[in-house]
Amino acid sequence: MVYDMEKTTEIKSKAAINCVKISKYYYNVLGYKSIFASSNNNICILDFEHKSLRKRLEGHRKRVYCINFSQFDGGQYLCSASEDCTVRLWDIEKVRILHVFEGHGHSVMCVDISPLQSHKAKDGINNNIGGSGYSICSGSLDGTIRIWDIEKTKESTVFKEHESGVLSIQYGSNELGDIGCANTILSGSTDKTIRLWDIREKKEINRFDGHTNRVLCVQYSPFVSANSNVICSGSSDGTVRFWDIRSRKQLNLFQRNDHAAVDVTSLKFMSLQTQINNKQMSDGDSSIHLCYGSSEGKIYIRGY
Repeated sequence: MVYDMEKTTEIKSKAAINCVKISKYYYNVLGYKSIFASSNNNICILDFEHKSLRKRLEGHRKRVYCINFSQFDGGQYLCSASEDCTVRLWDIEKVRILHVFEGHGHSVMCVDISPLQSHKAKDGINNNIGGSGYSICSGSLDGTIRIWDIEKTKESTVFKEHESGVLSIQYGSNELGDIGCANTILSGSTDKTIRLWDIREKKEINRFDGHTNRVLCVQYSPFVSANSNVICSGSSDGTVRFWDIRSRKQLNLFQRNDHAAVDVTSLKFMSLQTQINNKQMSDGDSSIHLCYGSSEGKIYIRGY
């Protein structure tokens, strides 16, 4: 389902959707209000203004679990993770596959594209996607996290420290560079842990224990300062937890009032504009909210 946040009404409904992303590239460059949704073994491009299927990205042989857009080149590129054990890179403008990354031994559950370049071309000139040095990371039920070099189209690093399947993964963003989270990867696993990885040093740098069931989703939070930087996790134990990266301590926990162990399936921090007397305020009046989904079919929004 896709919702209008202002009207809190359902715009579109489709069955068997595993992951949905809004395409900034289609809107800013091509002028379409489109979403990309992984359904069965296809990635559907949906025009939610006209409630129609625009195109399909076909190639995966089994279910597509996760998709993510590049933060470079306006979001022209899309990566996907599938039950067929592959990661695929797509050009959404030309609607074609660019490369298939193979190496995982089980279903690939999560995928992300790096927002930062790990290196730049020595001569300052290149014809590569987004430029030289970008990578894709993926997590699998085989228990590994793999990093794929987009320029060289091959695997560059494998992390094997998780004791079982990896269900969620995220790169540190550009905004986190000054607080020690750039060039890192955050992951959540069926082994009930959250782990932080240093991409350049190719090693695990932190582990967070506390969840009593599998960790389904992880997010770097916008709540950072000179003394603290925070990550967030959601689990099948029904809790959302906040952790301090430097001390590795749990800072906060919340769950349903009845303490029911309902899966927290997804997390997303958003800056939402507030309304006073039914009037929308300016960008300066926006505030941070945590949106999270649950296995009971509800979406929750918490303000901070």
